[in-house]
Amino acid sequence: RVTTRAFNVDWRRVVAQKNFVRLVNSKNEGDDEEAMAAIKATVRTWYPLMADMFDYYACQGSGDPFSIQFNAYNKMLDDMCLVDAKSKYCRQKDFSVIFTAANVEDASVKTSVEGRANEDRALVRFELLEVFVRIAIARYVESGKTGDVAEAVRRLCELDFQHRLSPLAAHDANAFRREVLYNEDVDRVLRRALPVLKVLHAKYQLPAKGSRSAVMGIEEWRQFLVDTGCLNEDFTMREGKLVFCWSKMNVADELRDEVRNQSLTFTDFLEAVCRVAGASSMPTDEQIKRAGAKD
Repeated sequence: RVTTRAFNVDWRRVVAQKNFVRLVNSKNEGDDEEAMAAIKATVRTWYPLMADMFDYYACQGSGDPFSIQFNAYNKMLDDMCLVDAKSKYCRQKDFSVIFTAANVEDASVKTSVEGRANEDRALVRFELLEVFVRIAIARYVESGKTGDVAEAVRRLCELDFQHRLSPLAAHDANAFRREVLYNEDVDRVLRRALPVLKVLHAKYQLPAKGSRSAVMGIEEWRQFLVDTGCLNEDFTMREGKLVFCWSKMNVADELRDEVRNQSLTFTDFLEAVCRVAGASSMPTDEQIKRAGAKD
């Protein structure tokens, strides 16, 4: 499954960070290898939620929705009520240090394909996993509540994330597909509109960075929403970015498969159109009548 492959790619990158490994080994009780294996198992258990959180908070910043900017990171801290001015380890400045530490790349990685795709002042997906472990250490290990980093990660996810996340931040993209999208009624409507939708998808495409293939990236999607009048006070570009992220194909390697990770295939586009329709306010019968429209 893509989720399992994605986790393996992300975790391999996390444990390749020497400073991270040194931190974990210095804070955890017991055998280092067993402790790291336990942390890996705990993060794997909560990885789907962590990935959902990544998509949500990546869409909260002003930039593209493929990394979490510092302002969105601070929003996440506020939403989870993690900042404690009276704490020795969970003050705002402590979390700023964690953000910076997770952004440090080894010199050997900076010039690689994945290094060039990894923004220096924002968190990509694997860096968010590192951040979560570092926050768990600050909140539960440094405070003396537990000497087990894996247990600290479990508490962070179960006690802080699970009960404080908004439904959108824990959104399961597959639930929409199962419950709303994959049925005969939607299929019938899409089939009737297929010629127009194919033209629209082709119209809003540009050559991808470093590729000859034309794709619908986030800017093309933004322009599509503007041109079709979909953006309004109820459905802003923030919702538009969420729809983009929820609809696009999941990829195992967000850095090496950058083009696929940042674009909508035609199938993705169909799902995105359906999500926009579901999130949009429909006119009342009276409004339709006043507009002189039949439907």
